[in-house]
Amino acid sequence: LKANQQLSERRGRAIQESLVDLGVDAAFVKMVPFGEQQPLAPNRTEKGRQLNRRVDIEVYRPVRMTWLKGQIRDEETEKGIQADIVIHSKLYRDSFRTLPNGTFKVPVPDNTVVGIDVFAKDYFCSTKILKINSLKPIPVDIQLPPAKVGYSVDIKNIFFVGNQDTLLERSKPELPKLVRFMQHNPGLRIEIAGHVN
Repeated sequence: LKANQQLSERRGRAIQESLVDLGVDAAFVKMVPFGEQQPLAPNRTEKGRQLNRRVDIEVYRPVRMTWLKGQIRDEETEKGIQADIVIHSKLYRDSFRTLPNGTFKVPVPDNTVVGIDVFAKDYFCSTKILKINSLKPIPVDIQLPPAKVGYSVDIKNIFFVGNQDTLLERSKPELPKLVRFMQHNPGLRIEIAGHVN
């Protein structure tokens, strides 16, 4: 195993040095040897061993980031509440928990549209869509309605085929949000009311 690890390192260094010789800045090239840790195919056959004698080159594009800074608050009392947040765009996804008073500051990709999904115990979830285009911190203030007995909330972005009970494909990303809301509030029983056109 040690010999394979050393061979992996030598192969990686050979490619790294070749790229630098071709003019790539060494600061932008990182080499990570795996040895036998991540085989592409089983080593039982010659074909498998040939597939595993390789070097993978992954290319990353640097992304300019900016800051989202804000607070999650109770819609009725306006008091800050701790919440879990999922931030997502086409090429980016991150999740984190706010401070106990609901405040947060997190980097997000600049010049893109991001969705912010917010979940907290005893509260309905919320989603906010933002167009990010700033190098200064972007203020975000989200108020969550309490999930109390008798309260209701619309499930947004759920669409059906006309006169059928078939969900449209664009509705499916909303369902995990409902599951996560229920996971944050295991003591609640919910009723889902469906409507016709």
